[in-house]
Amino acid sequence: MNKNMNWVQRKVYLYNVTFGLYMLDWWERFLFNALLVVLMWFVCYNGVRSASEFCTRFVTVISPRVQGPQIKIQQ
Repeated sequence: MNKNMNWVQRKVYLYNVTFGLYMLDWWERFLFNALLVVLMWFVCYNGVRSASEFCTRFVTVISPRVQGPQIKIQQ
């Protein structure tokens, strides 16, 4: 590797070498990267949906059971 490469260029180079993209044409590399972006979008989108559903369920169902009965203090 060239010592004059900045951090971003080095990461792109390592990505290309790790996944073997250096031997592909530009359009094949574009296709692979597009599929990877779509896959990552699906994973992140469904992860956020599941996390928000879990948090909503936790707050509405599980949290009141964990807190126990509320004690009212009379003055």
